[in-house]
Amino acid sequence: MTFRLRIIQLVLLTIGSGFLYSQDIHFTQFNMAPLTYNPAMTGAFYGSVRVGGLYRDQWGSAYNTPSFYADSPIMKGFRKQDWIGVGLNFFSDEAESEYLPFDNSTSSLRGTITTGGLLVSGAYHFALDKKRNTVIALGV
Repeated sequence: MTFRLRIIQLVLLTIGSGFLYSQDIHFTQFNMAPLTYNPAMTGAFYGSVRVGGLYRDQWGSAYNTPSFYADSPIMKGFRKQDWIGVGLNFFSDEAESEYLPFDNSTSSLRGTITTGGLLVSGAYHFALDKKRNTVIALGV
C-alpha cells in the first residue's frame, strides 16, 4: 500500500511541475530590495513607513527591471516587545535570452522572458530581549 501511495505522489508531483517556472530577479544591489529576497525583512526597521525603489537597465536592452516596495510595522505582537509588519512589493523583470525560439520581429534567435507581479508580504518579529536587540523574524 505504501509503494502505491508513493507512486501516486510521484505522478502528481510530475504533473504539477509542468505548471511551474523559475526566474529570479537579478539586482546588482540586492540588499536594496529587502522584500524581494527575504519576506521576513518586512517591518524590520526603526520608523513608521519604509518606501523604496530599484531599477536595473543593463547592456541597452538585455535586462530591464524596475522594482518598488513599501512596508510598515503595523501593530504589536502577542508580547509587548514583538511586532507584526506588512508590505507590498511590485516588480517587472525583462531578460533577453539567446536560447529562446526564433523571433520574427528581429530575425534573430533571441527572445524575452518577462515576469512581473504584485506581492504582499507579512512578518512576525519575535524579540528575544526587552530592548529588541536580538530578533527572530518569520515572513511569508
